[in-house]
Amino acid sequence: MWPRVKATLIIALCAAPVIALLASEVLDRRGSRELAEAEARARALGIPIDYKDPYYTRWTLGSMGENGAFYYETAFTLLASDKGADAMPALPLIGRKGDVDPDPRKPLPPDRVEQMKAYLSDRANILTLLHQGAECPTCRFSVEWRGMGTLLPHLTRARQSARMVALQMWLYAEEGRPAEAIRLSGDAFALARPLFEEPATISALVGSAIDLITVGIAVRRVLARTEPMNEDLLVLQQRLMRAAGDVSLRAAARGEVAYVGDLYRRMAGGLPYRDDKELHKFTSDGPGRRAWLWLLRGSVQAERARVLHVMIGFAQKVENPAPDILAKSYYFTDWSPALEPLRYFPSIDEVPNLPSALRQHACTRAKLMSAAACVAAMRYKNDKGKWPTTLDDLVPSYIDTVPTDPFTGKALIYRQREGGIVVYSVGLNGTDDGGSGSDLSLGEHYDEAHDDVGFRVWK
Repeated sequence: MWPRVKATLIIALCAAPVIALLASEVLDRRGSRELAEAEARARALGIPIDYKDPYYTRWTLGSMGENGAFYYETAFTLLASDKGADAMPALPLIGRKGDVDPDPRKPLPPDRVEQMKAYLSDRANILTLLHQGAECPTCRFSVEWRGMGTLLPHLTRARQSARMVALQMWLYAEEGRPAEAIRLSGDAFALARPLFEEPATISALVGSAIDLITVGIAVRRVLARTEPMNEDLLVLQQRLMRAAGDVSLRAAARGEVAYVGDLYRRMAGGLPYRDDKELHKFTSDGPGRRAWLWLLRGSVQAERARVLHVMIGFAQKVENPAPDILAKSYYFTDWSPALEPLRYFPSIDEVPNLPSALRQHACTRAKLMSAAACVAAMRYKNDKGKWPTTLDDLVPSYIDTVPTDPFTGKALIYRQREGGIVVYSVGLNGTDDGGSGSDLSLGEHYDEAHDDVGFRVWK
């Protein structure tokens, strides 16, 4: 009996590697086929699948005079060497809590105004460079796109520059110079525009933040503290609508396809995907690492193909996102179930959260379009001596069509308030809260569950 058992064990031990190799080969062929289909789908849609694509390798500055990034980079270098650029007491007015009355109609304390003047006077050369960059027909920052290791130092400086421009707009508002303030708004929106064209979600989110600084803080105060002429209001309205059109996750969603592919390639090569982390237990140092990765290559490719299909499908949806995609529940009902289970990727948290970024972009776009509608209503009031009854009163003399709420697909909501007007979207909860939300209140009590997002004019 024992000889038979020994023989059986020997045969099993000899056969096991052969069976494992055959199973690995079958899985490899299937995984390779699925991955090839996913990559073919991406190429058919013009979506680069890796950082060797010319779309990434040709990401250069171009010629000075045409590319605003030359001027921006110079301004950013000056900012980086300016130890007091972000420590000035007046800067908390823009994007941070300060000791200033939240009512944009109230004048700033005289000492604050003097601080602002001194601060901006010392950095007039930076503001000049930012204006020169905004005047250029194109802008593309020089970036070496290489996945997790990609460096984007210009993002922090771009946001800091936007706060500086907003501070100058505040000063113009205090001095009763709305035309100059409105002209300067173009410089702020120009800082955000190229970031929406970069193939990275973080770039698009910083672009969105710059737009919110410009419209939600600077423009709001300019309109509350001054009485702009209609020709200046028209310029501002056009800039707001252009900025709303610039807000897009298209480039970022397509760029994340290559990013995720790069992480899978790192994992397959046994490389850490970050300096301080290993991508998966099979990439940890050990004698069996390469063997495990080789045997599991087909399964890894199949998972990568599935993730690519999900991200490619989402990249197509961001062009004109339907309201149901913008709902908070989309992440849990569609996005997460489509990705999981992830056996080789570290976790779903490492996959760029595109649904969340898309919702943020929708909020930014809604605020910009609401602001444009408010400016159109101000032009109407200057001509008629009263606020419009509805936004339809503005068509076609003041706006071509009533802007659409991205969260409902219906028209934005308009209401008259004591001392002004408000135009808003229902926001993430999909419910009309009567124009109540954190960015629409002026110290009034409001329910924190209310998240209407839009623009309010105080007069």
